[in-house]
Parts: sequence; structure tokens; C-alpha cells
Amino acid sequence: MTMTPATRQASIDALTAKGDLFTKRLFEEKKRVGELGSKLSEVNSQIATLRESNKERALKLLNRYTTTSRDAYQRVDGLNPATLVQQNQRKVVKKLENQLGKQLVRRSQEENANTAIKETIDKRRRKNNGDSSYRQALEKELVKVRESNAHIMVEAAAVAAERDRLIDRRNEVIQEDAGKQFAFQAEYNRICIYIADQARALEKSIGEAADDVTAKLNLVATKSANDTGTKLKSSSDNLQHLQDKIDRISNEYKVTEKNLRETRLKIHHFESKFQELRRVSGLAPTANMKKDLEDIIAAFVKREDDIFSTFSFIQEMNRECDLTIESAIKLREEIKKCKNEQTESEDARSAAMNIYKESLREVQQERQRLYETNIAGRRTIEVIAQRVTALYFKLKCQALPHNDESSRCNLPPALQIDRKLTTVGGGQVSEKNILNLLEAIETRSIQIVDAYLSKVASQQQTNRSRRPSLILSPKSFVDLSGFSSSRQLGGMGESGSKTESSSSSPSSSDGSSEEGDDILAITRPMSVQELRKEMARPRTMNDKQAGGFTTSDLSQQVKSDSTEQVNESKPVGSALITTSSHR
Repeated sequence: MTMTPATRQASIDALTAKGDLFTKRLFEEKKRVGELGSKLSEVNSQIATLRESNKERALKLLNRYTTTSRDAYQRVDGLNPATLVQQNQRKVVKKLENQLGKQLVRRSQEENANTAIKETIDKRRRKNNGDSSYRQALEKELVKVRESNAHIMVEAAAVAAERDRLIDRRNEVIQEDAGKQFAFQAEYNRICIYIADQARALEKSIGEAADDVTAKLNLVATKSANDTGTKLKSSSDNLQHLQDKIDRISNEYKVTEKNLRETRLKIHHFESKFQELRRVSGLAPTANMKKDLEDIIAAFVKREDDIFSTFSFIQEMNRECDLTIESAIKLREEIKKCKNEQTESEDARSAAMNIYKESLREVQQERQRLYETNIAGRRTIEVIAQRVTALYFKLKCQALPHNDESSRCNLPPALQIDRKLTTVGGGQVSEKNILNLLEAIETRSIQIVDAYLSKVASQQQTNRSRRPSLILSPKSFVDLSGFSSSRQLGGMGESGSKTESSSSSPSSSDGSSEEGDDILAITRPMSVQELRKEMARPRTMNDKQAGGFTTSDLSQQVKSDSTEQVNESKPVGSALITTSSHR
């Protein structure tokens, strides 16, 4: 597999960009963890400040009316603010510890995720370095193999060309030698036949000559001198003929000797070429020339086989290189495809992350807005609770009896007192608790108004010139007997109630504590439920003509009397007006 420098640099740049992206995310997560830690510190400081302010407010609320000399403005006893503060602090600390634990768990999760990302980055970097070094080694080895293959191919081409030339020359020499050998053999056979013929002819001629000589010797004795001259003439002709044959044979011998010299020269040339072939093939000379020739042919065949195997190896290497290049091209295409898919997935993830971040930002803004609204509402509720609680203790509403009709809970009286103390201490500040306190304040206000009306009625009966101030104490809370009887009977007039109240005024004006306590124990003021039922009950014509005393008349009477009260009775009148308007 080969990679160009541009491709290698592109892959390195892509991996570097991924590493930078993961590093940037790591820094962002660290920054976010630091911001969360700073925000947590700020929240802890705010909580500590709020806790101290709550302590101060609770102490101020509890110690607000401790220096007054009047019983109606004294705070209730038995309240332990330190215990309530510790309980509230424990709750807040437990809640904050839970939040801190969640934040720490989230921080550890982020750190674990960052550690995993770091390990992945390091692993990929190590793999990238290993792949780069391995690729460089393979490229160097491939370059060496290519150079060796090129050198071998050059040598193989030269050897193949030389082999082809030698084979052609060998074939030519073999053909020439075969032709010359055939011609030489034919000439040799012809000469041998000719020599044999000549030898037979010479033998025949010698035999004939010997026969002739014998015949002539035999005839010498028998024939005459004339016959001897004729025979000598025929013998000279035969000798001339033989001399011509000898000359012709000498000429043929010279031609044969010339051909022999040429053949020997060719043989010497062939031997020199053979020695050159032996030297080229690197074989040692032996006595058997035929065997040397066979060895040379075998060496050349072996070299040809080696060259062919080398050529086959080169072709195989070329084919493997082509396959490697094709696989590298396919791998590059797959890498490009994976990069495109990863880029698309990264873009989609980034878009989704942007949407989620925008949603998270909106949710955080909404949460902050609701948190601020909640804080403002809590502060308002705390202010209302402080004022209602102050009015509750100022009017001594804890001294009221808690019956089943007017009570909003089914707890025992001791637990109800604890419930009220917890509500005052800030443990259960809710709308229900505030409404319960307002009902108690309303009931207490009605009792105060009843006591005040009875006091006014007694003063009017005795024609006193000065209206004394209302003393807010349990002794003065005497129910108006005329108002109670008119409320119970429902049909008596205003004059009858005034007469009864005037008749009962001496008993209330005596100032004896025992009589006042008995009246408070016997009579009970109207509860909020009874007042609501009375207001919701449709009034008949007889009730209107009889002029019965109703809640609206009570409110009008309170409003008219409140304008004539002295400075001491102003808080009571204002509280009553506020309660009536609220209802």
C-alpha cells in the first residue's frame, strides 16, 4: 500500500484536527466544571448570608415585643428559636449536601468521560505513529524491491537478448555444420568410393599388366621380333593412360587436402567458439567434448529456466503491486466515504447539540426567572407571615379554645401548639397556615369587638362622660349577652338586646377577675364558620323588621366606633377593618 505525501499529510491533519477538537472539549468541560464550582461557592455564600439573615429576622420577630409592659403585646412563651433554626439548618444543609453530591457525581462522570476521551486520543495517536512508521518502512522496502526488480529486469532483458542471439547463432552454426558435414560426408564417400574404384582398377590393371607381361614373355619365345615392337607400342599407351590417371588423382588429392584444411579451420573456429561458450557458462573443461556441449546446453537451459522464473516472479510482483494499488484506492475511497459520513454525523450532532443547548439556555432562563419569582413570592409570604404572626401574638390568639367546629386539623392541642410554633418559626409557611392564623385573628377580633361593645353599652347605661381605653386582657373579653341571645334566638330586636346588655353591664363593670373568667368560660364567641353561615343565610322580612343584629351591622358598628376610639384602640380597629375587607 502506497500513500502520497499529500494524502499522508491530509490524514495527519484530520487526526490532528480531531485531537484539537477533543482537547477543546476537554478544556470547555474543565471550564464548565470550574464555573459550576464558582457558582456553587456563590450559592453557598448566598445560602449562608440568607441563613444569617433568617436567623436575625427570626430573633427580631421573637424579641420584637419583649420590652412592652402590656399583656396584649407580649410574645408567647415556650418557643425555642435555636432548636427551630438548627432543624431548618439541618434540612437546608441536607438538601445542599444532596445537591453537592449530585454535582460531584456529575463532575466525576465528566472527568471519567474526559479520561476516556484522552485515552482514545492517545491510543489513536499511538496507532497513527505506528502506522506511519510501518508505512514508511513498507515504502522503503517497496522502493528497494522495485529497484531490484528493475535491475533484474534489465539484466534479464540483456540475458534474454544474448540468449536469443546465441540460440540463433547456434542454430545457424548447427545448420551450416550440418550442411557442411553432409557435403563433406558425401564428398568423403564419393572420394572413398573413387579411391576404392581406383584401387580396384589399379589392381585390375596391375593384374592385367602382369598377365600381359607373362603372356608377352611367353610369346617372346614363340613370336618374332616384329611382334615384339608392336607389343612395346601398346605398353607405352597403357603407361600414358596410367600417368594421366595418376595426375588426375593428384589433382583430386590436392582439392581434398584443401577442403581438409578449410574443415580444420572451421573446426578450430568451432573449438574457439566452444571454449568461449564454456567460459561464458562457467563450466570446467573435460576430455569428452560431447559431454561438455551437453553441459553447456543444460547450463543455458537452466539459466533460461532461472530467467523465466525471475520473469514470472517479477510478473507476480507486478500483479501484487497492482492489487495493492487497487486495494489502496478502494481503501482511500472508503476512508473518504467514512470521513464524509463522520462529517455529516458530526454536523448533525452539532446541530442537535446547538438545539439542545438553546433549549437548555431557555430552560435555564425560565428557571432563573421562576427562581426569582419564587424568591420574591417567598419574601412576600415571609413579610405577610411576619405581620400576621405579629398580629396573632399581639392579640393573644393562642388563648382561644380549639373546638372541632373551628379547628382546621385533627391533631391534639399540644401538637397543634407545636404546629403553630413551627409555622411561626418558618418551618411550614404556607397559605393554609396563614389562613388559619387569619381565622384565629378574626375570631379574636370579634371577641375584642364584643367586649368593646359590651363595655360601650355599660358605659352608655351608666351615663359616663369619658370613654375609657380598651384594655386587651383576657379579663375584659366578656361576651355580650344580648348579642349572644339575639344570635341564638335569631328574632329579637335591637332594643331588646340593648336592654339585656345594659342589665348585664353592672356585672361586667365590677372589675372582678373571677366573674370575668366565668363569663369567658361559659360564653363562646362566634366562629368564622358560624359568621359565614350567618352571612350566607337569607334574611326574612321578620328578621329585617325585628332589626336583628347581623354581621353587617356589627361591621358598621365597628367602623363607627373605631373613629371614636383613643390611640390605644387604633391597632385593633385597623386589624378588624383589614380582616373584614379581606373576607
